[in-house]
Amino acid sequence: MPWTGSPNTLSRGKTADGQKLQTKNGSKRQHTTSAADQLANQGVQKDEPDNIDLTVPEHFKAVGTRLLTLSQKQAYQAMKSKETKPYTWQTLSNLDITRHAIHDTTGNLETDATLWRSIRHPDIRRPIQAFLYRAMAGSLRIGDFWQKIPNYEQRAICMRCASNQLETLEHILIECDAPERTRIWRLAQNTWPDQNHDIFPKGIGHVLGCGNINSRQQGNRTPTAHERGFARLQRILISESAHLI
Repeated sequence: MPWTGSPNTLSRGKTADGQKLQTKNGSKRQHTTSAADQLANQGVQKDEPDNIDLTVPEHFKAVGTRLLTLSQKQAYQAMKSKETKPYTWQTLSNLDITRHAIHDTTGNLETDATLWRSIRHPDIRRPIQAFLYRAMAGSLRIGDFWQKIPNYEQRAICMRCASNQLETLEHILIECDAPERTRIWRLAQNTWPDQNHDIFPKGIGHVLGCGNINSRQQGNRTPTAHERGFARLQRILISESAHLI
């Protein structure tokens, strides 16, 4: 994107309507024009054209965009125009797991865009949004991350469980025998007003997609205020409990 938005620095000597520019010294302007005409006539009468150096000076070789003339809009458009890196297998797996988990709960089949957008739900605090984003992208330093580092492979195994279980995020939040995990989910369940309904997530997809939790719609009926309140409380309880664990 070289010289983005930079004005033309060459003066053509005429206005937009084709009129010649006026100068304070008319005789000087006329003398300059006649001298240019003489040079043009000399050039026409030449048998061979001049060898003109068309090399671009170093200070005119622009690479990128001039920061002095760059606006925020232009910078944002330039970043958006670049190709995004393809998802890793871990990210694709988490997206598919979350998509089907939300479909089982709400009946809606979410896209990748809506899943990423749900992480920024207003009911989820900023630190938890960052945690869920890294969890969805598979960039948390747990499980497989340590298996790739020599002399640190033992950190990939859960130290609380005797079965040498790989310490994945699903194991930490859903399956681990740690008493802290059990107590946090029990306190969340006690906070839930409807004790006949278990809010304990059935899998990691319900945790990663907690921003998409909504009341199941019946036909074209929109959820009532009571139903929306229950869905909001469930989003808060699940996200806060998972982040606390």
